[in-house]
Amino acid sequence: MFIKLLGILDLLAALVLLLSVILPSTIVMTLAVYLLIKGGIFLLAGDKVSSADVAVAAYMMLAAMDWTNAVLTTIASLFLIQKGMFSILN
Repeated sequence: MFIKLLGILDLLAALVLLLSVILPSTIVMTLAVYLLIKGGIFLLAGDKVSSADVAVAAYMMLAAMDWTNAVLTTIASLFLIQKGMFSILN
């Protein structure tokens, strides 16, 4: 059940990243901090894929400060969607 919750939060983070240009920066930054903490914890536990969570979190922090790139936003969002769907379906 906990993994499904993390998957739902990953999907929410992807949606927020896609809408970061119109959402308040506090919402974007909050989910970026969530990804940073989650990625850091799982990275310390030995999950190498979580380094991508940390990278996406860093990008989301930049997006919260109005620095975005359509290609990077798409790649990061697709990564989060894929990761979220796998967590929910498994």
